[in-house]
Amino acid sequence: YSNAPIAYFPAEDMWIEVPGMFPCIGGSIADSETDYSGVATFSNPVLMGGIQNGNLQVFINGSAVNDGESAFHTFLSPDLSGDHQINLTDTVMVTQAWDGSYNRAIDYFFDGVIDLSDLVLFSEHQGHHCP
Repeated sequence: YSNAPIAYFPAEDMWIEVPGMFPCIGGSIADSETDYSGVATFSNPVLMGGIQNGNLQVFINGSAVNDGESAFHTFLSPDLSGDHQINLTDTVMVTQAWDGSYNRAIDYFFDGVIDLSDLVLFSEHQGHHCP
């Protein structure tokens, strides 16, 4: 690669990966092909399940284009098992993680506290699955 921008590069060949997370089909690709100056945009919701254990990485044609260190984002999913559906398996995992200590993976309310507000947000997604 020459680090030169590529205009009109196909969206399906650019995607986001997050260690520990499992994307739904098409759930982490770019919004559209790159523009005339080679810029890609990722603004659609990232559809993934699992528990994040590393930093976001952007891939083009299967090769990482960043080191992941400069792209830290927190991704939470009620699909803790990463099987692309929110069901009893995930409910058991939330119950096991709810041990009185802080667990970032189930802080769905993003307030630094694990309480009923997180359980309500988790419960709203029961029965959901990858589109």
